[in-house]
Amino acid sequence: MISAFALAMIAGRWSSQWTLSALGPERLLLVSAAGAVLCLSGMFILRSRVLMAISTFAAGAFMAPIFPTAIGLAGRYFPSQVGTAISLVTTGGWIGAILIPPTVGFIANRKGVARGVLIPVGTALLMLVSPAVLAVR
Repeated sequence: MISAFALAMIAGRWSSQWTLSALGPERLLLVSAAGAVLCLSGMFILRSRVLMAISTFAAGAFMAPIFPTAIGLAGRYFPSQVGTAISLVTTGGWIGAILIPPTVGFIANRKGVARGVLIPVGTALLMLVSPAVLAVR
């Protein structure tokens, strides 16, 4: 499953150049975050291993363009402070990468694995906030 996710991230980053041109960065972020929420949820709802693998692959493909697109938008929306904006986006990404796995384990140990694995779904829901705010602007 992890290999499927990683391969999808690679394929998603490679193919996102065309979806970025077609959708624009704000819409691409919104579609990617919404797709990630649906696919990550599917990973935990589905019972078939095949469907779970497909959902895992799709989650990776949807998540692939989020970080690079967010960095690009940081430069666009804050041109006079581009270094700071990109640093904040990068820091946010690393904080998530560092905190999510132990948080999943902590909650899984206390409340059960089913609740612990909902953390990635919740963080994907949070990823919907910035594109929604940018869409309103």
